[in-house]
Amino acid sequence: MTWFNDWNKENRVLQWDIHEYFHDRDKCICEWYFKCECSGIISGFDGVSIIAFDKADKIKQIKEYQSKTPNYYPYE
Repeated sequence: MTWFNDWNKENRVLQWDIHEYFHDRDKCICEWYFKCECSGIISGFDGVSIIAFDKADKIKQIKEYQSKTPNYYPYE
């Protein structure tokens, strides 16, 4: 909680769109786009979260991955 409070003192979320998600048993995978202003600089990136739940359906682990934008597709 300390990290969250500190981050929100000087930064702000401008956009956080979830494009797609898959949920099966105790795992959820979300594909999203995140845009924020940090210390006066606006930036954004694509990301994926892999979320694992315990038997009480509470989050027990989150792994997140970032992909810089714009994405480069060499074979298009």
